Amino acid sequence: MDNPILESFRKVSESSMQMQQEMLKHWTERWAGSTSQPQTASSDGSQNVQKRWLALGVELLNKHRASLDSTYAAGIELIEESFGAAGARSPEEYRRMTEELWRKLFDTYRSQAEAQFEAFKDWSTRSTEAVQDVRT
Repeated sequence: MDNPILESFRKVSESSMQMQQEMLKHWTERWAGSTSQPQTASSDGSQNVQKRWLALGVELLNKHRASLDSTYAAGIELIEESFGAAGARSPEEYRRMTEELWRKLFDTYRSQAEAQFEAFKDWSTRSTEAVQDVRT
């Protein structure tokens, strides 16, 4: 029973990571292209944008690390609880414990995805503001 759960979680995590990488690639290519073209902004303004992007990137990576840390902690807890399911006294108790584990697994995934989406949305908004500040 544990193998299908872990396999499903692995597939969902890989899919999520691939989607995030594609979104980040799309957004960084878009913004990198707009700041690398000659504009009316001064070189000081461009350096300012680069510094702000660096700060935003580091902040985003720190948020991502925190999200992964909490996901790993929840995963370890779920693995420990899954071993407890083997001690179920009846099929009904086993079913209840399995449903609870699945619920926790999906709640963990959902909260991680929401946190990453919010961090990316914040980064995107602040990146746009940084570019707009240079252009004005």
